[in-house]
Amino acid sequence: MQSNNFNTTDSSAKASPPRFMNSSVSPKAGANENDSVKPGESGEGEVTKKIEKVTSKIPSGAFLSAALGSIGISAILHAVGRKSDAQFVAQWVPTFLTLGLYNKLVKLEGSE
Repeated sequence: MQSNNFNTTDSSAKASPPRFMNSSVSPKAGANENDSVKPGESGEGEVTKKIEKVTSKIPSGAFLSAALGSIGISAILHAVGRKSDAQFVAQWVPTFLTLGLYNKLVKLEGSE
C-alpha cells in the first residue's frame, strides 16, 4: 500500500494561516492620510470639461436605444448567417451602456 503525504490524522504538522489572513498585514501599510486625493482637490482637464459639456446634452435614453438597437442588429446579422459581424456589433452593447451610465453620472453629480 502506498503512503501519501496528506495524512489528516497526523497532529504534528499544523498548518499556519496564509499571510494575507494575518491581522498584522494591512493593505494600506505605509500609506498615510496625505497620500489620498480629497474631493475638489484635483480639477478636471479642459478637454474633459468640453467633452462633458457636449455629451451632457445627449438624452440618456439615446444610449439605451443604441444598446437595444445593437442587440437587434446583432440578432438579425446572426440570423442571416453573418456571425462574425453579429459578434462585432454585439460588442457595442456594453460600450453604449457604459457611456449612458457615465452620461447619467455627469448629469446627476456634475463634472467636478
